[in-house]
Amino acid sequence: MTLAPHTEPQRDDAGRPVPPGSWLGWISTTDHKRIGLLTVGTALVLLLVDGVFALLLRAQLAQPEEGFLSPHLYDQLFTMHGSGMIYTVMTPFAIGMGVYLVPLQIGAPGIALPWLTLLGHWLYVLGALTMPAGFSWACCRSASRPRRSPGRG
Repeated sequence: MTLAPHTEPQRDDAGRPVPPGSWLGWISTTDHKRIGLLTVGTALVLLLVDGVFALLLRAQLAQPEEGFLSPHLYDQLFTMHGSGMIYTVMTPFAIGMGVYLVPLQIGAPGIALPWLTLLGHWLYVLGALTMPAGFSWACCRSASRPRRSPGRG
């Protein structure tokens, strides 16, 4: 009879045991590789969302005088698509790649202040979720009428 080798539980940078494949292990990790993958994965999901915005815009432009989207909704989608691609896709993708690769390139065992890096990821997710609400308010016609604006500029 042979005995299975005893393996130590996987531990994060703070020395806490982490279940290897659990969702709790992923959302509370301080491993720079996992945080980088979370950030890149979130950016790719938001790429699909912003890609749907682009498809809706292209559907509006497919035929002249197409009535698929109202002019106000078209302006909202155009703004949300452009800003979303820059602020929630391209920049976080580059940051996620940096969080993943730079410690490996310099030979560091981990990233400095990994909990702060994880906090940055979750603040990015919160910002991406609240961004459409801000655009719907900023593009609201009733809030941008001359009656609500005290003057020029």
